[in-house]
Amino acid sequence: MTNANCILLTVRGKHYYAEKFGSFIQIEKWEYDRILNNPQLYYFSTALKKHFEWQKADKEGTTMSFAKAVAD
Repeated sequence: MTNANCILLTVRGKHYYAEKFGSFIQIEKWEYDRILNNPQLYYFSTALKKHFEWQKADKEGTTMSFAKAVAD
């Protein structure tokens, strides 16, 4: 199995996921916790679900910068 290659960030109670610095999506606390506890990319894992959501947001240009994530 492959581990998620991601950046997890928590700022003032909000949680973020990115696969490259400066392109974050906001995630729920339970998703953050599950990725920390199980970073494996496999069928139905939270890490894999966020990977696909992040890829879609990055392609569509709807991710947020690090500055925006820490300013919110």
